[in-house]
Amino acid sequence: MNSSLGSKPKQSENQPGIAFEVLAGIDTGILLLDSSQHIVFVNKSWIESSISMPESYFRPGAPFESIVRAAAEQGVYGPGDIEEQIRDRLGRISHRESYEFTRETRPGLFVSVIARPLMNGGYGFIRMDITESQLKVRQQKEEINRLESVLALRSLDFINQGITVFDRDLNLVTSNSKFCELLEFPPTFGKPGTTMEEMFRFNADRGEYGEGDHEEQVRQRIALAQKFEPHDFDRTRPDGVVIHVMGKPISEATGGFITVYTDVTAERHREQENEERLKELQERMGLDALSGIDQGVLILDKDLKVVAINDAFLDFYPVPDRLLIDGSPIGVSFELIERYYTEQGLYGDGDPEALLEERLANVRNAQSYTAEFTLKDGRVVKDRGRALENGAYLFLETDVTERVVHERDQELRIAELENQMGLDTLDHVDIGIALIDKDLKVVRFNPAINSMYGFPSSLTQPGQPFEAILRALAELGVFGEGDPGQLATKIAKVLHGDWTYWRGDINLPNGKVIDATRHKLDGGGLCYLHRDATEERQRQKTFRADRSIDRATQC
Repeated sequence: MNSSLGSKPKQSENQPGIAFEVLAGIDTGILLLDSSQHIVFVNKSWIESSISMPESYFRPGAPFESIVRAAAEQGVYGPGDIEEQIRDRLGRISHRESYEFTRETRPGLFVSVIARPLMNGGYGFIRMDITESQLKVRQQKEEINRLESVLALRSLDFINQGITVFDRDLNLVTSNSKFCELLEFPPTFGKPGTTMEEMFRFNADRGEYGEGDHEEQVRQRIALAQKFEPHDFDRTRPDGVVIHVMGKPISEATGGFITVYTDVTAERHREQENEERLKELQERMGLDALSGIDQGVLILDKDLKVVAINDAFLDFYPVPDRLLIDGSPIGVSFELIERYYTEQGLYGDGDPEALLEERLANVRNAQSYTAEFTLKDGRVVKDRGRALENGAYLFLETDVTERVVHERDQELRIAELENQMGLDTLDHVDIGIALIDKDLKVVRFNPAINSMYGFPSSLTQPGQPFEAILRALAELGVFGEGDPGQLATKIAKVLHGDWTYWRGDINLPNGKVIDATRHKLDGGGLCYLHRDATEERQRQKTFRADRSIDRATQC
């Protein structure tokens, strides 16, 4: 088969004299059609890089439609109507259109195809194997994606909380020193690669999970972790230390967890003490003791009238003078007070009457509840209600601003860590990467991009204006003729505009060709990927052009 396909066929009126001996031996795939879309010549390289199909499809005189149909039926052109796909591709040839595309013809085999009409009415295809370059691009993309799962570790040891990162296989990626200290783990547990199962088993064996089958305790916790769901809970250790655990899954593509561990023992003890004092208060109803606690307390009788209220409650929720009875809130209807709070927007947006009715229903139905409100001065108050004996009702208000701010700081910390993931590893990839913030200030330029353009490091330091870099490129003639300052300003305005993606070649004065891709990030920042495509473009230039094929057809 290969000898007949890769050698000179017999001459006919549809087969002009061509130097097939030359074309048969080159590494670039060549396929030539006559004016009626029948095969004139195909070389070995083309056949070997094609999808699987019968030998007869490649013989001189065979209709090109057979090859197109086989490709369509094997899904090469993607989903869709096969006949429509065939008409579309043969129509391009009939209309003598020039086009190019890149495709994976077989698993792991990537080719670039250039299609051009010939001067004699025929049509020619050049196919180049670009597997190596495509695999390199794929590896670079995988490397960039991997950056999202690697943390910048420098600051983790400077905070008073334990932090861990586990991958999708529940193996430790990193942790800070506080993690092992807080959970009293051996220092070896802080080493990357330690499994979560080892940690669970260690805890089970020393009684952290109470009595029971240790293997079952470990199994249950592994199964829960494998769900990769957000979690937020307290765990009391046997020595009485209370650890607050807050975990957040990393992006779905990367998998794994970031978890923050905080010692909240003192805070939980204070809450318990306040609960015990309130319980004592309820039993004794010694209402004069209300002033001695730092939580707001409001007690209603069975008729929903105020029978006790302390200064802490009034500090959170002042009652206007017009609602007071002889200057005191005692005896005031709870409905009147709640209506005032609702009108002030304490319970959020919505229909005031509906919000009021919901609050009153909790009391009338003796329902317990817990909520949080943010006051106008920024304080966050935990609001709890529960029924007492004899139809009375108790409201307990706790200032949890510190805790909420702390939790928000944790969430911001996690977000910051995710955003800072792997910036240091950008220095170790050979693709040029530039990160620019929404104000067009430099966030990061890796060494590869500085090397490509010859930028001085002072120009690309974090915080430097990106417009200065645009001006440097303009001075190199990258943006064409014109005043460099004006060109840089014009491009900076474009970058602020409504766009999401751009790709093109940048031709440098030294002959280098840079394949540049620009993405707009969430939040308005920019990401540039720069790849030295000089050799690739030179190869394409060598094998591109109709002249090469036309010269061969005129031999």
